[in-house]
Amino acid sequence: MQQTTNPSKGPNMNSTAWATLS
Repeated sequence: MQQTTNPSKGPNMNSTAWATLS
């Protein structure tokens, strides 16, 4: 699952979104 939305705006900021950015 890839999140294109900003982690700051997304509720799952500590989820896959963070993992992808790291």
